[in-house]
Amino acid sequence: MTDRHRWRFGTALWALAVLLAITATTAAAAASAPARFLADPGAPEWAAQLLAEINDFRAQNGLPPLVDSPVVDQLAMQHTNDMLARGYFDHTDPDGVSFEQRVAPVYVREGYKNRTLVENIAFDNGSVDPDTIFHVWLNSPQHRANMLARDVPSVGIGAAFGTGNGVYGGGPVTVATLIAGPGQPVLGQSVVTAVDAGTVLVRLPGTNKFVPLSTTQPLPVGSELDTTKGKVKVTSAADQTGGIQTADFYQGRFVVNYVTDPTNPKNPNVTILRLSGPPPVCTAKKKSKRLLAAKPPAKKKGKKQVTERHLWGDGTGTFRTQGKDAAATVRGTQWLTRDDCTGTLVRVVKGVVDVNDLVLHKHVLVTAGHSYLAKKKKP
Repeated sequence: MTDRHRWRFGTALWALAVLLAITATTAAAAASAPARFLADPGAPEWAAQLLAEINDFRAQNGLPPLVDSPVVDQLAMQHTNDMLARGYFDHTDPDGVSFEQRVAPVYVREGYKNRTLVENIAFDNGSVDPDTIFHVWLNSPQHRANMLARDVPSVGIGAAFGTGNGVYGGGPVTVATLIAGPGQPVLGQSVVTAVDAGTVLVRLPGTNKFVPLSTTQPLPVGSELDTTKGKVKVTSAADQTGGIQTADFYQGRFVVNYVTDPTNPKNPNVTILRLSGPPPVCTAKKKSKRLLAAKPPAKKKGKKQVTERHLWGDGTGTFRTQGKDAAATVRGTQWLTRDDCTGTLVRVVKGVVDVNDLVLHKHVLVTAGHSYLAKKKKP
């Protein structure tokens, strides 16, 4: 039995399909029995096999492979577990929460406006080979179209094996969900960026030219962003299990990357933004009497001398902004990092910032309404 649905969300097309892989028989006893999950360490391998078949199918049709994303894996797994636990089989849960309502908030948070999202779900009684689910979807026109969808580079597959209730009967069952959508951040490899306001420029690694950032898109680490005339939303991977974090950055230039912080075992993955652009030009304060008595030289026409560079940040997650003499790791806050001729200043508007003084090699917690200056090293 096949059921097909379509939604429009703004300018986005929501192409959804529901498939009953087998007509399930239910009984009163089975309907009242609670779902029991079976611990199966093979679930990730099962999902990887299914994705490999889908990508082979896409290659045969001249399409690029879908890239597994822990972010989307988590979304798919949540729906699979919920269907199995509550004994229903649908894109909309018993509380009336639709696929759109389940999934859209993640992409909206990341800044995606025009997006295509697809979802396939299936179940079968017993322990089912991934090839079985693939061919069931292959033989359904809408599921087939979803597997060949364009503009959905990131995919997640959630598979669960257990003893089902409700529509699944009372015996062993395999339940699977596939969700595909726009690109997602990859820990250590990429972040997702979106223009929040004004004009944002980006220079990709290996290039020497800045170009406008026009759409929400993943950028590789090592990319440099210029937000001196705009504001950019950066979404990065927070961990290896699909967690993501988002913050806004503005009024500065920076290079984005990931680092590992061994001093924080609970969350060692840090997204780092290093201040870039021309460093401050500092002149000696002390002048000889001869120079003081002399006529000051005429000012040269041209570019204004750079005396400082800075970057504002506002958001939550483990983000770190780094200047020449200090690095600021946030805990959900609004903060300024500024390099000038005295050193690196960190000013906190709200929240708490852990400042690492790179000159004195010490950490200082700075709270809202306070600042810390890491004085530059004396020559």
